[in-house]
Amino acid sequence: MSVLKCVTNLVQTGKITKALGDEALALYERSKGEFQKNMGPAEAEAAAALATARAMEAGAKRLKNDVAKQAIAFANFERTMMEHPDGPIAGVLDQMTQSLRGRGTRNVDAVRDDIWNQLSAKFGDSMEKYAPGLLGASKAQIDSAKNIIREVFGVSTGDNLASAAGKAFGEVRTIAEDRARAAGKNFELNESWRVPQPWNAPQVKKVKEAEFVSDFMAEVDSGGIGRLWDTRANLPATRDQYEFILKRAYADITGSGGGVGTFSPTQRTFEFADGAPGAEAWLKLQGKYGIGDNVMGLLTGHLNKMASEIAMAEVIGPNHRAIISAVLPRLKASEAQLSTAQRFNPVRLLESAKMVEKTYAVLNGTANVVDGPVMAGILGGLRSISTAAQLKGAVLSAIPGDSVLWSNCSCLRFWLMTSALSTS
Repeated sequence: MSVLKCVTNLVQTGKITKALGDEALALYERSKGEFQKNMGPAEAEAAAALATARAMEAGAKRLKNDVAKQAIAFANFERTMMEHPDGPIAGVLDQMTQSLRGRGTRNVDAVRDDIWNQLSAKFGDSMEKYAPGLLGASKAQIDSAKNIIREVFGVSTGDNLASAAGKAFGEVRTIAEDRARAAGKNFELNESWRVPQPWNAPQVKKVKEAEFVSDFMAEVDSGGIGRLWDTRANLPATRDQYEFILKRAYADITGSGGGVGTFSPTQRTFEFADGAPGAEAWLKLQGKYGIGDNVMGLLTGHLNKMASEIAMAEVIGPNHRAIISAVLPRLKASEAQLSTAQRFNPVRLLESAKMVEKTYAVLNGTANVVDGPVMAGILGGLRSISTAAQLKGAVLSAIPGDSVLWSNCSCLRFWLMTSALSTS
């Protein structure tokens, strides 16, 4: 029986998930291509099948473990929500941000800060050396920061400062990924925390779709982009699909604000190659459509996003979106039981199902999709000011697509309150 038929049968009989089946087939094709470099077709196919079988066995064990962690996390989150002395809505909000009543509930914001401190401590020396002065970053700092990207892609630049920063960033990334996996996070096939790809919607909108497609296809043809990924099907796109995938990426970025989720699919459509081709393609395209020259701002913000994703996985659950989606109907049903007097209680401005949705949107980075480009710019500016204090002068860029995270709970809920009033 062929690998395709075997995997299809396993999926159809429910023995493995479709996601695991897709992963197995993608691995099989990649492995076969690698083995064919040194083997004949029959030997390569047999070796690829064996490699796939072993990976599927390991993947099934991992998936079972991750499902168990998700179930346990959901149970713990739900129990804290239901047992909270101030009600289920407060029970959810207090697991997201610091309690308004000083309950001391373990929450995403506090855990994120702790993880951020650990990650930034390991990258702190580089942040200080690249911190801009009163007149901004110097040309030497900007050029050296670009060399960090080259080092991360595996290019030896001869820039000692960039080399040390690239090595430190790689170590931090490994620590973050390991902690995320320990919490049960299941990385997608095309998901990498190596370097992000935050495409900036206003920048992309400056060009026509045809120019955007042409620019990216040029990097595909040059080898800078190894392949494109079909995020809907969760499989590598075939060459004849590339134009369609790029047009869809253009629409996604310009229509959604640039992929503002913590690690959104629009950041994973483009799989940059290792080495100099991938590094130069990344720098060129990010220069035109992404962060421009602010590489250090991007990398530092990436640490913040990692910390946020890990914190949500640890406090809420690996699939935190599913858990929040599951509890929201119950919170709304609880609200429906309130009396007229209870509805006019001022605390309802700070504790409601709508507030849960908005707080979660802030934590996962999608808040500016909800509130539009004007609020996105305001939030980006506030984020920059807030994080600058933590980074000892390394001011981050106010890209609307970045996560908006503050350690100051009162500021967070104040904005959420006024925003809720304006959109309710």
